[in-house]
Amino acid sequence: MSSSYAVNPQLFASKVIAVTGVSRGTGLALTKYLLARGATVSMCATSSQNLAKAAAEIDREFPKVKDHYWTCVVDISKLETVNSWIEQTVAKFGKLDGCANVAGNLRISRVAIFANARTQPSNSERSSPSQI
Repeated sequence: MSSSYAVNPQLFASKVIAVTGVSRGTGLALTKYLLARGATVSMCATSSQNLAKAAAEIDREFPKVKDHYWTCVVDISKLETVNSWIEQTVAKFGKLDGCANVAGNLRISRVAIFANARTQPSNSERSSPSQI
């Protein structure tokens, strides 16, 4: 059986989308997806060097979208930098239709590891061999 639906190649035409974490991984992949489907993307990450690398990659893969994206260094852990980025995005493109927060940094502290380890009984605290 063949599917009977069509994919709209310009699904996001005339939409302005703000995306975090665009320098690599999911954020970069989402940015490329949106650009390929007609969106204008406001891209942010914490590193200007990584943003430049992402922009160069986009320019190589999508040479016609140069006017459809903008990069900005933003630390999303600081509300004032996020607010400034969004305000600049709206000033530059006239609107904002959507946002995607895909930036992430998993940090596990020693305290969290220690606290989690102490919730599990040690071998000497276990009462029967079946718990070992």
